[in-house]
Amino acid sequence: MVISIREQIKEQLNELIKEKSKIYYCIELTFDAIIFNEHFKDKTDFWRLLTTNLFGPEQYKKSNQEWYNELKPEGFYFINESYNLVQYRIYLETKKKIDFKEMETRVKDIVPFLELECHENDEYQFNKMFSNDIFKIQKSEIQYIGKVDVPEIEDEELPF
Repeated sequence: MVISIREQIKEQLNELIKEKSKIYYCIELTFDAIIFNEHFKDKTDFWRLLTTNLFGPEQYKKSNQEWYNELKPEGFYFINESYNLVQYRIYLETKKKIDFKEMETRVKDIVPFLELECHENDEYQFNKMFSNDIFKIQKSEIQYIGKVDVPEIEDEELPF
């Protein structure tokens, strides 16, 4: 089947529009290591509770799982731990805006944190996520989110 040039251009424009409508977030969560490790045996347990827990803060009337599934995010996160801090660095792409106040409340509901930084469509912050502690990043295991988690996906198809 031969596709006309007009149809090819239309498809490419639609793809560009679809990609431009995505919002990306750079999120850094910092926890006191002692308090964090009192709550969790494994560092990835926090993420599991934030994204799959069937409960959530009462004022938002939906579970963490419902909230997270509505975002339909793609991206990744990695964890850095020092003797006194645990830090999650998260990159998410989604078509839905994240309410930072709601996210803050959901995180606090699971475990107290020291600092939460959220940046929307900020290339500087994206680059900063990787410029700090590059050796620690290389040692930490990157956890993939959404379609990126599919093992057979090709690098060309990654959403970022």
